[in-house]
Amino acid sequence: MAVEKAIASSSLVEVIDRILDKGIVIDAWARVSLVGIELLAIEARVVIASVDTFLKYAEAIGLTPLAAPPPPAPLVRPPQPAVAVKPEKPDDLTRIRGVGAGIQYRLNRGGVWTFAQLARMTPEGI
Repeated sequence: MAVEKAIASSSLVEVIDRILDKGIVIDAWARVSLVGIELLAIEARVVIASVDTFLKYAEAIGLTPLAAPPPPAPLVRPPQPAVAVKPEKPDDLTRIRGVGAGIQYRLNRGGVWTFAQLARMTPEGI
């Protein structure tokens, strides 16, 4: 009885089909630290798979939109005060020590024309 040696060869199409069916996941982490201080951290995850295989993998580790944490809330700007209309006779804000023509110009552009308006402002509002 003769023994036949069969060489199992795979074509490129079969290899690609196997990879897409089973999937390949490559995780890599690199961290650079100096005296206990992390200077650089790189995390990479490469997934080569069919869409169906990827969705199964993503669901298993919580990457699907249903399992993902909600997106962060959008930043909300505080309401801006209404710009005051220039009065007929605005105050000369340069009479205040430290307020020159440039600062008065900026205040006027911000809608501040009188001493009373300036007195009502908070440091955060200025």
